Amino acid sequence: MSIDAELDSWRRQWRSGPDGAAGADAAKELTRRVLRDTRRMKLGLIAPVLVTFGIGGAMVLRALRTGQVIDAVLAVECWLFIVVTWVGGLWLARGTWQPLADTTAAFVDISIRRCEANIRSASFGAYLYVLQFLFIVLVKIFGYAVGAAAVLTSPYVILLGWLGLPLVSAAIVWFRRRQRAQLEHLRALRRQLSGD
Repeated sequence: MSIDAELDSWRRQWRSGPDGAAGADAAKELTRRVLRDTRRMKLGLIAPVLVTFGIGGAMVLRALRTGQVIDAVLAVECWLFIVVTWVGGLWLARGTWQPLADTTAAFVDISIRRCEANIRSASFGAYLYVLQFLFIVLVKIFGYAVGAAAVLTSPYVILLGWLGLPLVSAAIVWFRRRQRAQLEHLRALRRQLSGD
């Protein structure tokens, strides 16, 4: 549907009564939300870039400063983790940066793709969290020769493991439910648009 035809359709809906006007308002709100989310996604890349160079750089500096093999291993693992996170995140976000056209259908489609990507990204992030946490615990136990009891009762493990894992899990469950509800709403909207 071209932009002009879509505008004509909205005009007809608006003239037909309050339901038509509500549909046109909903379409305008969807357009505003998609454009706002697009700006947010682009600005949202600043923090991961800062974290990448901040933490990645700190790990390399620590490895160079101490000269220990275990610190070099941690620096290499940190950069591998960063690369996997970036590649996975960008792969999951492919096709979600901007709508393919300036039509309501295109804005609904990109919103659907974003919800689907958010659901997949939540699972991806959960797996990364658990794997990184386990790696750090194992390095502390075996690489630094700290006893398992000392590591498992350390503030780091208590905060990020015993407290963090349940909190992160609950947040992911909540986020995925919210995204699934939004996805169902958007799919119903797409069915309505294709029925017109």
